[in-house]
Amino acid sequence: MITERQKMDLNDEDNLVKTLQCFTLFSDDAVTALQNIATKDIVTVNIENDLLMTRQKGQDQLIQCIENRLTSDENGNRKVTLRDTLPRNIFF
Repeated sequence: MITERQKMDLNDEDNLVKTLQCFTLFSDDAVTALQNIATKDIVTVNIENDLLMTRQKGQDQLIQCIENRLTSDENGNRKVTLRDTLPRNIFF
């Protein structure tokens, strides 16, 4: 015996599967471009490359932060002192 709530859940599940099938999520074909499900916008190649490079960019920023705050030159001077505040937004 199926309750009314279970019927609603099954209906919602079916609608979700239909929506995901519209975006060929269950297809065996290779995806050629990223697409936002909510807005149906297709991501440009530049944005896709930036998203794929986020890990490397984060590692580069960490190394730069360590070099600026923890390492010093021959005279013992640092580019930024250890206790200086971090900027809110850093754009590279």
